[in-house]
Amino acid sequence: MSDTLKTASQLACNNKSYKYFSLKKLSAHYAIERLPFSLKILLENLLRNENGVDVTAEDIKALCA
Repeated sequence: MSDTLKTASQLACNNKSYKYFSLKKLSAHYAIERLPFSLKILLENLLRNENGVDVTAEDIKALCA
């Protein structure tokens, strides 16, 4: 799994650590607030599954545009 756009974050809760991909971090570089909620869900899915082959950073940037 890649994190080319540097959106990965950690959340600690009840002595467990969870990895998530922050749309807020992504919104610092792209105007994603204009996207409908359904596309934001798809965008977060692309961030989680970015591997450079099936999902690339260019795919994510295209959805942001």
